[in-house]
Amino acid sequence: MVPPLRAASVFLLFGCAEASFGDELFENALVYANRSLHGNFVRQMVNGTLSEVAFNYYLHQDNLYLSKYARAFGVMGAKADRTDELAWLLNKSVGFLHEHGRDANNALDGKTFDDEASATTVAYTSFLLEAAWSEEMLLAYSAVLPCQRLYDWLFSTIARTEHISDENPYKKFIMQYADPLVHRDTLKMESFLERYASSTREELRQRAQAHYNTAMKYEAQFFDQALELCKSNPCAAERMLRADAPRPARLVEATGTVKPLGQELNLGLGVAFLVSVPFLFSALLQVRSRWGRSSSERLLGGF
Repeated sequence: MVPPLRAASVFLLFGCAEASFGDELFENALVYANRSLHGNFVRQMVNGTLSEVAFNYYLHQDNLYLSKYARAFGVMGAKADRTDELAWLLNKSVGFLHEHGRDANNALDGKTFDDEASATTVAYTSFLLEAAWSEEMLLAYSAVLPCQRLYDWLFSTIARTEHISDENPYKKFIMQYADPLVHRDTLKMESFLERYASSTREELRQRAQAHYNTAMKYEAQFFDQALELCKSNPCAAERMLRADAPRPARLVEATGTVKPLGQELNLGLGVAFLVSVPFLFSALLQVRSRWGRSSSERLLGGF
């Protein structure tokens, strides 16, 4: 088992000569990142013993999560200070909708989310959407960035330090998220974060750290929830899965290629989405009130 990583080793791993504000946020939240790395879900994924039921439940919840994560990026794109940031965020928003296959979210609607999202998924996505809608951009980035940075760091660390057997049904999934393209997207997001952090007062930077820590804690809970459900009520876990949920052994065959978190779609799709921005923002305004509650109402216990 890989030992818990400390800040110095993180900077070496990511090739950082000088720490950015993104590095500072991650360093201060490293204890929560290590919870995911050393949690039972990821450990079982690495050694290939994770049950299909647990993995499929995770995939289903992740797809529900991504449907809201994509919306957060859409809102942030509309609030972006510069055009390059706007284009990048909206392109990523579309990419997240197709994270687990191009048709994964086409038929997903609000009722499906309300009926099938777990308490953790609802709390986490509500926190992200509130930050995107109601907070300054520095805080919005601090809320959405941990998902990107964690997957980048987590799976690249596993690929670098641990042996993944060819017989492991999750190897392709692990290696897709260990792809260097994922790190490229992390750096891009952190470059936008840096723009807003460069002239930010200390009080806001402290709030940014609190947002980052909260999201990183949710990430650990998100992994844990599948094992907790399967342990307490295996039948409920089975029922909550969609009939078409991809099984790990056929994951890449079913979806072509599992896109790394935030991998860019083709330019044509990005341009088409940019054209639809006014309509998207209008639709988002209509649902803003639904997600306008304070984050303190949604946070789960146990932090």
